[in-house]
Amino acid sequence: MEFVLPTLRIVPTERLIPHEHADESRTHPLIRRIRAAGVFRDPPVVMPFPQDPTRYLVLDGANRTAACRLMGLPHALVQVVEPDAGAVQVFSWNHVVWGLDPDALRAEVEGALGRGLEPLDYPEAEARLDAQEALLLLALPNGQYLWAPRRNLDLVAWLQELSWVVEAYLRRGHVDRTGLRRTEEVSRSYPRWAGLVLFPRFQVQQVLEVAWQGYKFPAGLTRFKITPRALRLPYPLEELAAERPLEEKNRRLQAWLAERLRAKAVRFYAEPTVLFDE
Repeated sequence: MEFVLPTLRIVPTERLIPHEHADESRTHPLIRRIRAAGVFRDPPVVMPFPQDPTRYLVLDGANRTAACRLMGLPHALVQVVEPDAGAVQVFSWNHVVWGLDPDALRAEVEGALGRGLEPLDYPEAEARLDAQEALLLLALPNGQYLWAPRRNLDLVAWLQELSWVVEAYLRRGHVDRTGLRRTEEVSRSYPRWAGLVLFPRFQVQQVLEVAWQGYKFPAGLTRFKITPRALRLPYPLEELAAERPLEEKNRRLQAWLAERLRAKAVRFYAEPTVLFDE
């Protein structure tokens, strides 16, 4: 397989527009780790807005973008992908909720929506979710699937309803992101889970549309598959914080990358890779 180096660039932090809310419980520990290491390891993945290529949609890295802002960094190191490059796929995360009982979780979801959930067999529920006919699904430990039909809402109103739901159960319980959909699979990993909230799969164009209008997805709904993905760059934090012109910072970045390549310090994995040191 041909090796393609990701496009890495230093851009003004203020030009980065996250598409989802940052998770404060993750952001502040991340800042401590970045400062302790003195390097910026995993660049956010961004995409230029078609309406204004000097502004960038943050596809992956809302917490790292928030960390850059809170640390007062004028510039951030990012990986840039183009809207028409075919290198980006978007999927949905699902939320495993625990720390409350299943009935309480159902009540929180229904209260946030202002309507009841309806039971549905799993194959049909999954099909309606994938067709974006369902607002969400709620799977319970007893194997039951409940669904909320999507009302005739525009995309922003749809996301507002999802935000109300996520905020409701985050106040009461604990959440892990997962790609699992079947209750029996969740039970093997989470013996005391309260429920699994499943979300539709959105399109890249929908994410661009929402962010351009100034709105955000709830934290932890979208996940992007980017090929190739740049990770583990030990790029000095002091380079981002330095009072140098942006053009000079990018020249220094390219020189640093060239030196890493000459030193054979860059490795390309063609196969899916599982990391155990996060």
